[in-house]
Amino acid sequence: MRHFGTGVALAAMVTAVLPPMALTAEDPAAVDFVNRLQQMGPAWPFGRALALQSSVRGGQQIIQLEALIDRPFRDLQAALADPAQWCATMILHINNIGCRAETGAMATTRIVLKVARGPEQPADQAYDFEFRYQPLALPSLPLAVRMSAARGPLGTADHELVLAAAPAGGSHTALRLSYGHTRSALADWAMNLYLNTLGQGRVGFSSASDAQDPQASRVGGVLGLLERNLVLYLFAIEAAALTPTLRDAQDYKQRLLAYFHATERHPRQLREVDLQAYLALKQPLAPIGK
Repeated sequence: MRHFGTGVALAAMVTAVLPPMALTAEDPAAVDFVNRLQQMGPAWPFGRALALQSSVRGGQQIIQLEALIDRPFRDLQAALADPAQWCATMILHINNIGCRAETGAMATTRIVLKVARGPEQPADQAYDFEFRYQPLALPSLPLAVRMSAARGPLGTADHELVLAAAPAGGSHTALRLSYGHTRSALADWAMNLYLNTLGQGRVGFSSASDAQDPQASRVGGVLGLLERNLVLYLFAIEAAALTPTLRDAQDYKQRLLAYFHATERHPRQLREVDLQAYLALKQPLAPIGK
């Protein structure tokens, strides 16, 4: 069975040109992305308003995504209401085989993800990826959260995930995700090994020529991996918004199915395992932050 690659540990697109990327929800461009998405036409291959931009700047790798989600804002807000709910969302990502929320010194909150190299790796050998969870109080953005980690696997550093969301009419939500980290020599070596073996031929979604042309070549390498990874988190967030209260195992399975079927719409980029293998991996996991 295929290894997952580095997933979240090592994480000019679809018609729209995004403003300069920043890993903070406070930048001025964050407040106008709702209008930008509402005015955007359907983007290939997603069939809806979505823009994705990635870059490698020296030792820093950054990716930013904006998307219009077909769920009311209240559902997304409930699905991401607290760290435990974030765990119940992030566990959908195929790389993550465990998640817990903890309160540490000075009342800081941490989210600890267990990130696996592959389905055969036991949970006690997976990497404990510790993020600081920080809600952001921004008048113009009713939902904004930053998750940061000073250190990551294979010597990487300065990991930061920022989410911002706002209503876009009564039945849609505008979402903005940014993720970045600083590379290391060991991580570069591991990445090159993966891209030349198990990850060979894997691509992202953007194109250097024409992102709307299905026949155009797609970006590969590190940028392709970054794009795939953030799109997977978009699909996890959307699946969580379908059952924002997550009352029971049936709701959890509905999330799993929604996430898996979203990935199957992009097999070239996102297919890792079949449905039976995905459910076997995920259904035994505790869905709420434990």
